[in-house]
Amino acid sequence: MTSISTTVRMLTAFISTKIAAILIGPPGVALVGQLQNFSSIVMAIATGGINTGVTKYVAEYKNSKNKVRLFVSTALRINLFLSAIVGLLMITLSRYLSQNLFHTDDYQIVLIIFGFTIILYALNTLLLSILNGFKEFKKFVVINIAASITGLVFSITLIFLLGILGALISVVTYQSVVVVVTIMMLTKTEWFNVSYFKFGFSKLALKKFLGYTLMVLVSAFTVPMSSIIIRNYITSHLSLNDAGIWEGINQISAIVLMFINSTLITYYIPRLSELKNEKDLKKEIFTTAKFVLPITFIACSTLFILKDIVIKILFSSDFLLMRDLFLFQMIGLFLKLVSFLIATLMHAKAKTKEFVVTEILFSAINVILSIIFINIYGLVGVTIAFTINYILYLLTMIILFRDIIFFKPSTP
Repeated sequence: MTSISTTVRMLTAFISTKIAAILIGPPGVALVGQLQNFSSIVMAIATGGINTGVTKYVAEYKNSKNKVRLFVSTALRINLFLSAIVGLLMITLSRYLSQNLFHTDDYQIVLIIFGFTIILYALNTLLLSILNGFKEFKKFVVINIAASITGLVFSITLIFLLGILGALISVVTYQSVVVVVTIMMLTKTEWFNVSYFKFGFSKLALKKFLGYTLMVLVSAFTVPMSSIIIRNYITSHLSLNDAGIWEGINQISAIVLMFINSTLITYYIPRLSELKNEKDLKKEIFTTAKFVLPITFIACSTLFILKDIVIKILFSSDFLLMRDLFLFQMIGLFLKLVSFLIATLMHAKAKTKEFVVTEILFSAINVILSIIFINIYGLVGVTIAFTINYILYLLTMIILFRDIIFFKPSTP
């Protein structure tokens, strides 16, 4: 079921990527990537970084209505409060943010729109997290399919009408439009009623969410910020066009990552959260790996072999320099997917300290290696750094969770 939803998302991503590549070119694609990284940071703050926690605790306490109500009502109040503050700040600082993100005032309106609609964005992600926690996979898949199609039509329309400005507006308003679809699909769901959201604010629930808040906020700052730093370095030392080429290969990687991320978020995290002993955890990790890794290996290998065709289909002749980036990007991408199967244990088991340290460390390593290798090899250097970084990350995950990975049942 997740694969069906992911297939639709991949197809819609292919179409929107192609249209954006033709109409706004590498410079426009670079600006869109810059805004996407920024919106990731902003949304993590606006939601309090609690959505993974919401999924975990709804899944954990799904048989106790009162406990579920306690968590979701607390989550709603956190989201409304934080998104209102973040939205107000974004509107107030829109000129300053536009100058620092895009080096121009021309896109100030994008940030103002984002500020007004961010509450809807936060509400949509919260509702999907609750639905996911209840493991209502069929409804979750249908909503995601409807959202993908709605978002595609919305984004393409804005790009055709407004060019780069339209592409930027679609980045910050997509989820806000999709919330209408989500609400319509949830109207007959048992938990989608006022009683589940008026249970009050719980300090206990807040305390449990805080571990996830720290993990998500650290991830939201380190990963997108490292991308922003690398993109700025490419722009200043190579060109904005090269930054767009790099963003293009990142978009291809993002499409591949849709599959594994959908599996992790929809099934894998809730499942690991339910399991208590190391034997069951090891079995679940290896069972998921047997399904996910062969497919991702074939996908990465196929993309590398057919890279010239992929560039022509997905992008345009302006992106042909991207062919030199495929080898190391695909190797690094596969290693990233392998390591994430293990690293997800940090989310599922709320291992906050390990997550924070590794996120900060490897984001910093990625930036440092990228700068070093860009100076030596040019644009391809950033993909070499990407591969090396995930070799080190995978080795670190294996060491951290060696007791689970290499678990051997004791002999009777």
